[in-house]
Amino acid sequence: FFAAMYWATDGRFWRSFTACAASGADAQTLLTAPVAMLLVSLRADPMASVFWLLAAAALLNTPRSAWRELPALAFLAAAAMTLLIFTSAGIYVNHFIDLHIMCVAIVVIEISRRRLAPNLGRTMLALAAMLALAASAQVMRPIDQINHRDRWARQAQLIKQTRGPVLCENAVVPVLAGKTPVMLDPYMFAIVAQQFPELADDLSARLDRQEFSRIFLLMNPSDAAHPEWFDTVYFGKPFREKLLSNYRIVANQGDGDCLLVPRKNGLADDRD
Repeated sequence: FFAAMYWATDGRFWRSFTACAASGADAQTLLTAPVAMLLVSLRADPMASVFWLLAAAALLNTPRSAWRELPALAFLAAAAMTLLIFTSAGIYVNHFIDLHIMCVAIVVIEISRRRLAPNLGRTMLALAAMLALAASAQVMRPIDQINHRDRWARQAQLIKQTRGPVLCENAVVPVLAGKTPVMLDPYMFAIVAQQFPELADDLSARLDRQEFSRIFLLMNPSDAAHPEWFDTVYFGKPFREKLLSNYRIVANQGDGDCLLVPRKNGLADDRD
């Protein structure tokens, strides 16, 4: 498969794969990954760290020979891979899922094997589960109310009749509007551009030329409270600076979606 892809793309597949594989990790991010992981947990999912502690306590309470068993190895592998993932900027709580599952699994397995006091283990696990459910209820409620299909359809209607290329943070939107996406993954673009600055330079030049007839983003770029959204996580520097210099906001919807047009053209380019 790899050989076929390499041949079909004249080597571009492999260059893209190697550029994305490291996800922007370096020696510094490897050292700070545990802190980044803990901060994300405390900010967005405080109970996750409780499950980590329960699983670590269960593992430490087992004989050393048990560390060579499949449950322990799976837990340690999940912990190591999750920690490695957090060497990249912008990683969020969705990457806790594998580790979270293994935390619960190893506690239950150690209770079933009577390496943990059954009553104490079950009580602690049930209490942690109830607290986690209570803590997540208020987060889940507004998220569940968002109809993403309707949201994307509204976004597509705003750019459907526009001439010229449209840059969208969500690549699904231009597809729904019958257009070709300019960029498929702005998150990976920010990472790859760190290794290949000419990519960021090219995007900056296109913004300076006001080449995009519309730009549709998932967050207001002028929001001073969240500059890291674009500077660190999506597109990368100097995207936000170039964007605000050459484009102006014409629609800022309540769910955060933001439509921008070139400053020189305004809304005059809406005809096909």
